[in-house]
Amino acid sequence: MRAWDEAAAAMADGSPGAVVELLDRALATLGDSTYGKAPAWRAFWRNTAIQLEIDLQRFRSAQRRITELLDSLDDPDNGLSERDRARARAFAFGQRGEVYRRWGLEQPAAHWFEREALLVDACAAEDEASVLNEWLASGEHRALLIAMRHESESIRELESFVASRLADPRMDAALPRARLRRILGIALADAAADDPALADRADRILREVLDELPPDHSAGRVLPGTELAELALARDDPDEARRLLAVAREHVDASTEGEAGREALVIAEARLALATGAGDAELRDRDAALTAAWEAFLERWAALEPREGGYGPLHYAHVRALLVERTRIAAALDGGPAAAELALRLVDRAQSLGRLARGAPPAPASLATTLRDVLRLGPRSGLLVLVPGPRISILVALDDAAPTVVELPAKDTLQRAIDAASATWMAGRRSPDEGSASPAALRALAGHLLPSSLADRTGRWDALTVVGDTLLLELAFEALPARGGSAGTAWAISHLPSLPFARARAARTAPVAPRTAWIASAPPVPAAALALAPDLAPLSLEPEDAARIVRPYDEAHVLHGPEVSVDTLSAAPLERVGVLQFLGHGAYDLLAERPATLVVAATAEHDGLLRAADIVERIRPPPVVVLTACRTGRGPLRAGDQGAADLAGAFLEAGARVVVTSPYDLDVEAARRLSTAFHRGLERGETAAEALRAAREELLRDARFDDPVHHAVLRVVGLGNEASWPAPWWRGPVGLVVGAVALAASAAVVLAARRRASPRV
Repeated sequence: MRAWDEAAAAMADGSPGAVVELLDRALATLGDSTYGKAPAWRAFWRNTAIQLEIDLQRFRSAQRRITELLDSLDDPDNGLSERDRARARAFAFGQRGEVYRRWGLEQPAAHWFEREALLVDACAAEDEASVLNEWLASGEHRALLIAMRHESESIRELESFVASRLADPRMDAALPRARLRRILGIALADAAADDPALADRADRILREVLDELPPDHSAGRVLPGTELAELALARDDPDEARRLLAVAREHVDASTEGEAGREALVIAEARLALATGAGDAELRDRDAALTAAWEAFLERWAALEPREGGYGPLHYAHVRALLVERTRIAAALDGGPAAAELALRLVDRAQSLGRLARGAPPAPASLATTLRDVLRLGPRSGLLVLVPGPRISILVALDDAAPTVVELPAKDTLQRAIDAASATWMAGRRSPDEGSASPAALRALAGHLLPSSLADRTGRWDALTVVGDTLLLELAFEALPARGGSAGTAWAISHLPSLPFARARAARTAPVAPRTAWIASAPPVPAAALALAPDLAPLSLEPEDAARIVRPYDEAHVLHGPEVSVDTLSAAPLERVGVLQFLGHGAYDLLAERPATLVVAATAEHDGLLRAADIVERIRPPPVVVLTACRTGRGPLRAGDQGAADLAGAFLEAGARVVVTSPYDLDVEAARRLSTAFHRGLERGETAAEALRAAREELLRDARFDDPVHHAVLRVVGLGNEASWPAPWWRGPVGLVVGAVALAASAAVVLAARRRASPRV
């Protein structure tokens, strides 16, 4: 058949997109051909198309093909033997897991890789030789899954797993052994940036891998070579790094590592040039190579189909490294302000490809000026943008002065500080009565993230907008020490999903909302929620208790208990009120792309889990939404598209301008008191960020709640430093004048009365 021949030729030419199109045409015209009468051939070419779709990063299309393959395998008349059916199903499970792994979704990836492994083991028990390739693939998937966690425990687990596989008699071929050891070596080299003690093991394994590969085998040499060069650079051996990079460049065009290998190579070459003090000409050459790789990445990413859980365009370490190294070269060539402006533009452009920001207008010529207007930056309010690189991270600061870019400490120093601070924070979260176990660890991290070189700026600020704090993972930025207290009480802090989201949302005229509020409180716990969290119990809260929380407003409406359902919320005129608060339970579905849910009353047509899709499709939220429920702000890491996978992002996508949320489990009493004080501040005309800052300050006066593990758990997301309402007239200039006149008049009356009462002489 001509289509098959053309597909084979396209594959030989390295044109995977053309191969997929030709395979589709061939599959559609198989008919009674030799291939059509051999169902195994049809399954094989379907598998090939799936693998190519994944290589092309067309993940949604790959998922569709995997579903079609699994559906065809369920057909009893598909002509496949039970063995071939099982092998094809194992392949489909593994590829679905691989898509989730590439998306950065560890739990769903683990689920599908486990199903793959179970099926492969079952087949091997009957006929071990027939599923050798599937067994090898399953092992690689398991190794990649462990490596993606980037934790010290996962490195030990990966080493143990690889050792057990290499000891298996089935692992006797040189190439599969080298591929598995390559995964381990690269994982160790990446981890060595955090723990230099791993560098020697990584170096030894990667050199052995390169020695084991046949001399003419270029497929997997580039990434090991660049990792070895990075290790050489870390031990101050630039000559060896240069030699290794030259060898890697000889293989890059023939490598099957794709753009990831090419990008890793240009990044390492740029780092070598900076480390050795290269001249301007070489730095400009390196910048040109980085720019070409960056533009190619943007072009590929822009072609990807939107998906429910967001993109995370800066999720991949090598992409963040492109951004960081371009910024560092700009600083070396053009100085700090120019480099900071470039960093802002690169971050903005990458983030504009995310789900929440897609469709935002292009950044203007002077992005810093626009951000000052959009975020109301000035001498007393600033913006911090964190860009965590795999080896070097940068921080960009902006207020009314020229933007500044700061290199943060080396990755191993910074990561140790983050690990220590996160450990003390999570220990405090597990035992809130004991508080933060080691404030010193938090202070050390704050010293790295808020360096002394920025102290003059940050010391003037009252309000702060933060972008990119995924660097901190489980740790709340608001818990970091600042100004003798915590950051959450020192500054009115708002977190932005992305810079282009802020530009796009601020361009929409803010609605003039009445000073009214709705509160949805204490819905019953449906069976669907208990299936995810069996220990959930109804909140002990009366309607009067909920009404007291929103008492400051001119008008408040309470939905309570069974009234809190998807049907009620979708029918309510929420877009015509000022504030919506949800006070109840959250539940977390680990296998969902957007795992966070709100627990509401079940109805005949709804299971009682209010999901992100329900919010976007059915609810018209007011400008301000307050989610006092556990883990509503939690979701898979989406660097560059933060919020796309959690409920805060869902409400922002649906039209809200500000969402108060938490990625943690909440103490009901602390959450109730924080939200009560928050509403008082909001009604007074304070911004959402300032209202929450003042609420934290009020709560910590109670010794039971004076630790950040209690008051730093809620955060403001969105345009939190814009006022929801103007301050009441008596708090503004007119009020000051009227008050002064009234005070003077009162004083005059009192003085006249005293004179009348005085005896005459």
